[in-house]
Amino acid sequence: MVISFNNATIVLSVGDAVEQVNDTGFKADEATLLAGVLDGGSYLQVCPGGFRQIFEDGHTKVWDPPSRRSIVCAAMNSRQVVVALSNGEVVYFELDEQYAWAERESLNRKEEVTALDLPALSAQTLRAPFLVVGYGDRTCRVYSLAPTALLEEISMITLDAIPSDLSLDRMRMGQSVSANSSSSSTRATETLLLTVGTENGTVLRVEVDE
Repeated sequence: MVISFNNATIVLSVGDAVEQVNDTGFKADEATLLAGVLDGGSYLQVCPGGFRQIFEDGHTKVWDPPSRRSIVCAAMNSRQVVVALSNGEVVYFELDEQYAWAERESLNRKEEVTALDLPALSAQTLRAPFLVVGYGDRTCRVYSLAPTALLEEISMITLDAIPSDLSLDRMRMGQSVSANSSSSSTRATETLLLTVGTENGTVLRVEVDE
């Protein structure tokens, strides 16, 4: 379990007893914005001052933002990582063949990034198709993650308030199918839904066409 404070992070081992663990490779003297597990068994810790991938053998691979910039928010799934910097830049990473992060592309609209998200990967999938980013100009923009069109904008939503939280989730939704005039059956279809929370408390949910 990872617990973050304003300027510190602690890692707890949860079993018969809950104990603090000190030899995890996590950076302890900085807040943690995001933590998770990547394919290959490594851990990811994202802090304002950069992120680190912690491998099972204990070694780490660190990414530091450019001078005078910090990470303000981040998102990940098991093979993809995206961070937003304090100057509005969005930087996208993927795991390579050795399950280590590799920087792929970046973009900068010169607008404050307030939230972003990636969908989880489906079975047998190596790459999520979309990234969604919320901006201080009250827009939410969807970008392609296809290798031939990395970070190309493919959709935009204008909002009534600044987006404060975004979530791209796959949901299984029932659909009635008529077999004949006297009976029907139900089958589940998987739909990618974008949920947008804004600073004024409004929640918007839209279906993303894949």
